[in-house]
Order: sequence, then C-alpha cells, then structure tokens
Amino acid sequence: MDFANGDKYTGDYVNGIRTGQGLYIYASGTRYEGQWKDDKIHGKGRMDFANGDKYTGDWVNGIRTGQGLYIYASGTRYEGQWKDDKIHGKGKMTYANGTIEDGMWSNSSFVG
Repeated sequence: MDFANGDKYTGDYVNGIRTGQGLYIYASGTRYEGQWKDDKIHGKGRMDFANGDKYTGDWVNGIRTGQGLYIYASGTRYEGQWKDDKIHGKGKMTYANGTIEDGMWSNSSFVG
C-alpha cells in the first residue's frame, strides 16, 4: 500500500488492519521490518533509520520496550533492556572509542 505522504507498506492485513509480518518504508528513508498488531509496530522487528542507526528487538505498540540492540551510525552500540522508547534496565553500552558502561540504566542514563 502506498500512502499519500510517500510511505509504503507491504505485508499482512487482517480485516484491513496491519497485523502479522510487514515492511514499512517511510518517505524519509527509515525502514521497519517485522511484526505488527492492530495497525502498530508490535513484537520483534528491525528499524533501519535514515541517519544510519539500527535497532533490532522488541516493540510494544510502536515503542521500543523489552530487549533490543541499538547500533548507532557512529559505531557505538547498546544491547539490553528498553522501556517506553528509552534505555532502561540492565544493559551494556560499548562506545566507538572502546569505553564500556555495563550495568543498570534509567531513562537512558547510566546509573551503575
């Protein structure tokens, strides 16, 4: 399906609602491939952002929540827990310069 704003969706529908597996390509160049539920990104999936960042992991109602791997275009990477689209819980950030922060995170800030 092509949208008026330039976005495109290819995938499963149930009663006209995106549910199941699908690929969504935003006009900006960002792409999501993975699971959908009730017309929202939900379940396991991968988002490739137009800026070169990548996220692979869990989504709940269009929000990163659960386990995930985020690789920044800079080479920095975070692997761990997410809540409400923020790094939150146990996780490990490995910065492009080799610095590592491994432990607990709260609202995208390292707390130890």
